[in-house]
Amino acid sequence: MFNARCLAGGNRDYLDIESPMMETILKFVYTGECEVKDSNVESLLEAAHQLKIIGIAQLCCQFIIKSLSPENCLKLYNFTKPLVCPGVRRKILLYILQHFKQVLPQAEFVDLAFEDLEALLKDDFLNVRNEELAFHALKTWIEHEPDGRLEHLRPLMKCVRFGLMNLGYFTRSVLSWKHVVAHYVISHFLVSILEF
Repeated sequence: MFNARCLAGGNRDYLDIESPMMETILKFVYTGECEVKDSNVESLLEAAHQLKIIGIAQLCCQFIIKSLSPENCLKLYNFTKPLVCPGVRRKILLYILQHFKQVLPQAEFVDLAFEDLEALLKDDFLNVRNEELAFHALKTWIEHEPDGRLEHLRPLMKCVRFGLMNLGYFTRSVLSWKHVVAHYVISHFLVSILEF
């Protein structure tokens, strides 16, 4: 394992990079070649970020974008968050928005942070055939951990465009949902939508 104290600008940062990863990085430094694959892209991008090797970081980001799928996009979105990869994160976000119906059933969906789910539901590029799917996403996320998430119900409900929803679904599934019934302010707000 390659362990080093890096002195940059008076700061001491501890680098912890596995030997095979360091070999890959050194090969890139000397030859300009780097094999990025599913099995190493995350650790390679982390190492490139730590060592500030832009060339490897760019190769990893290109690989991530090319390999996006409904099964891996949420994991990659969360992975790139601390690495400050805004361009890549935006492309992953656009992928999630475009493939929302296929992304929703993935296990990582319920692990999204409140802020991320709110941003998805608010986004005008959210590709849903109808708002029932947006409500289903909100409901699935809340019901995964109701004790810790009910505090977010009100702001998330504001993200769903209930006026575009099928009236039968709205009365049958939204108004009768136990968390809506138990929350007077939300149920009153939703009933007022019916008056339009």
